[in-house]
Amino acid sequence: MTARMVPVLLLAVAAHACARPVRIPSAGDTAAAAERAGSRTPARAPDVDVVVENHNSSDVTVTLQGAGGRRVRLGNVSGSTTRTLRFAAELAAASQPLSLIAHPIGARETFTSERFTVQPGQQVVLTLGSRIGQSSVAVH
Repeated sequence: MTARMVPVLLLAVAAHACARPVRIPSAGDTAAAAERAGSRTPARAPDVDVVVENHNSSDVTVTLQGAGGRRVRLGNVSGSTTRTLRFAAELAAASQPLSLIAHPIGARETFTSERFTVQPGQQVVLTLGSRIGQSSVAVH
Protein backbone atom coordinates (compact mmCIF):
# COMPACT_ATOMS: atom_id res chain seq x y z
CA MET A 1 0.00 0.00 0.00
CA THR A 2 1.39 3.39 -0.93
CA ALA A 3 1.46 6.39 1.37
CA ARG A 4 -1.03 8.21 -0.91
CA MET A 5 -3.70 5.54 -0.51
CA VAL A 6 -3.72 5.57 3.30
CA PRO A 7 -5.66 8.90 3.68
CA VAL A 8 -8.15 7.82 1.01
CA LEU A 9 -8.68 4.47 2.73
CA LEU A 10 -9.13 6.15 6.15
CA LEU A 11 -11.67 8.57 4.67
CA ALA A 12 -13.64 5.69 3.11
CA VAL A 13 -13.68 3.75 6.40
CA ALA A 14 -14.79 6.84 8.35
CA ALA A 15 -17.59 7.60 5.87
CA HIS A 16 -18.82 4.03 6.05
CA ALA A 17 -18.76 4.03 9.86
CA CYS A 18 -20.77 7.27 10.04
CA ALA A 19 -23.36 6.18 7.50
CA ARG A 20 -26.59 4.68 8.74
CA PRO A 21 -29.46 3.34 6.70
CA VAL A 22 -32.37 5.67 6.12
CA ARG A 23 -35.74 4.05 6.75
CA ILE A 24 -38.74 5.51 4.97
CA PRO A 25 -41.88 4.83 7.02
CA SER A 26 -44.66 2.93 5.30
CA ALA A 27 -48.30 3.96 5.39
CA GLY A 28 -48.94 1.30 8.05
CA ASP A 29 -46.18 2.71 10.27
CA THR A 30 -47.67 6.21 10.02
CA ALA A 31 -51.19 5.01 10.82
CA ALA A 32 -49.95 2.93 13.75
CA ALA A 33 -47.97 5.86 15.14
CA ALA A 34 -50.99 8.16 14.89
CA GLU A 35 -53.17 5.56 16.61
CA ARG A 36 -50.63 5.13 19.43
CA ALA A 37 -50.50 8.87 19.90
CA GLY A 38 -54.29 8.98 20.07
CA SER A 39 -54.42 11.61 17.37
CA ARG A 40 -56.33 11.55 14.16
CA THR A 41 -55.25 13.37 11.08
CA PRO A 42 -58.13 15.42 9.70
CA ALA A 43 -59.69 14.00 6.57
CA ARG A 44 -58.94 16.04 3.47
CA ALA A 45 -62.03 17.47 1.81
CA PRO A 46 -62.78 15.93 -1.60
CA ASP A 47 -61.71 17.85 -4.68
CA VAL A 48 -64.23 19.56 -6.93
CA ASP A 49 -64.69 17.99 -10.37
CA VAL A 50 -65.28 20.19 -13.40
CA VAL A 51 -66.79 18.21 -16.27
CA VAL A 52 -66.15 20.11 -19.49
CA GLU A 53 -68.37 19.17 -22.42
CA ASN A 54 -66.67 20.84 -25.37
CA HIS A 55 -69.05 21.07 -28.34
CA ASN A 56 -66.68 23.59 -29.92
CA SER A 57 -64.31 22.41 -32.65
CA SER A 58 -61.36 24.26 -31.06
CA ASP A 59 -59.20 23.08 -28.19
CA VAL A 60 -60.03 25.18 -25.12
CA THR A 61 -58.02 26.29 -22.08
CA VAL A 62 -60.12 26.31 -18.88
CA THR A 63 -59.20 28.60 -15.98
CA LEU A 64 -60.80 29.01 -12.55
CA GLN A 65 -61.10 32.57 -11.25
CA GLY A 66 -61.53 33.25 -7.55
CA ALA A 67 -63.10 36.16 -5.72
CA GLY A 68 -59.94 38.27 -5.56
CA GLY A 69 -59.23 37.79 -9.26
CA ARG A 70 -56.77 34.96 -8.59
CA ARG A 71 -56.66 32.59 -11.55
CA VAL A 72 -55.75 28.90 -11.59
CA ARG A 73 -55.34 27.11 -14.91
CA LEU A 74 -57.23 23.81 -14.75
CA GLY A 75 -56.17 22.41 -18.11
CA ASN A 76 -56.96 22.01 -21.79
CA VAL A 77 -59.89 20.21 -23.38
CA SER A 78 -59.64 19.02 -26.97
CA GLY A 79 -62.28 20.07 -29.48
CA SER A 80 -65.52 18.05 -29.56
CA THR A 81 -64.63 16.02 -26.45
CA THR A 82 -65.61 15.75 -22.79
CA ARG A 83 -62.97 15.83 -20.07
CA THR A 84 -63.06 16.01 -16.28
CA LEU A 85 -60.75 18.56 -14.70
CA ARG A 86 -60.33 18.99 -10.96
CA PHE A 87 -59.40 21.66 -8.43
CA ALA A 88 -58.59 21.50 -4.74
CA ALA A 89 -61.43 21.90 -2.27
CA GLU A 90 -59.54 24.70 -0.53
CA LEU A 91 -60.24 26.93 -3.54
CA ALA A 92 -63.97 26.48 -2.93
CA ALA A 93 -63.72 27.19 0.79
CA ALA A 94 -65.75 29.85 2.58
CA SER A 95 -68.41 29.86 -0.15
CA GLN A 96 -66.50 32.45 -2.14
CA PRO A 97 -67.88 33.12 -5.60
CA LEU A 98 -65.94 31.52 -8.44
CA SER A 99 -66.18 31.66 -12.20
CA LEU A 100 -64.78 29.63 -15.08
CA ILE A 101 -63.04 31.11 -18.09
CA ALA A 102 -62.89 29.16 -21.35
CA HIS A 103 -60.55 30.42 -24.04
CA PRO A 104 -60.42 28.63 -27.40
CA ILE A 105 -56.78 28.34 -28.43
CA GLY A 106 -56.01 30.73 -31.27
CA ALA A 107 -59.32 32.60 -31.00
CA ARG A 108 -60.16 36.11 -29.84
CA GLU A 109 -63.41 35.18 -28.12
CA THR A 110 -63.50 34.08 -24.46
CA PHE A 111 -66.36 32.77 -22.34
CA THR A 112 -66.55 33.81 -18.69
CA SER A 113 -69.25 32.06 -16.68
CA GLU A 114 -71.52 33.76 -14.20
CA ARG A 115 -70.27 33.59 -10.62
CA PHE A 116 -71.18 30.48 -8.64
CA THR A 117 -70.41 28.86 -5.31
CA VAL A 118 -69.55 25.22 -4.87
CA GLN A 119 -68.91 22.96 -1.89
CA PRO A 120 -66.20 20.28 -1.71
CA GLY A 121 -67.42 17.08 -3.34
CA GLN A 122 -69.87 18.81 -5.67
CA GLN A 123 -69.51 18.72 -9.44
CA VAL A 124 -69.43 21.64 -11.86
CA VAL A 125 -70.50 21.06 -15.46
CA LEU A 126 -69.17 23.51 -18.05
CA THR A 127 -70.92 23.09 -21.39
CA LEU A 128 -69.13 24.88 -24.23
CA GLY A 129 -71.29 25.59 -27.25
CA SER A 130 -70.25 25.38 -30.88
CA ARG A 131 -70.12 29.17 -30.56
CA ILE A 132 -68.18 29.88 -27.38
CA GLY A 133 -70.56 32.66 -26.36
CA GLN A 134 -73.39 30.10 -26.14
CA SER A 135 -71.82 28.26 -23.22
CA SER A 136 -73.17 27.62 -19.71
CA VAL A 137 -72.19 26.37 -16.26
CA ALA A 138 -74.16 24.32 -13.70
CA VAL A 139 -73.36 23.04 -10.21
CA HIS A 140 -74.60 19.61 -9.08
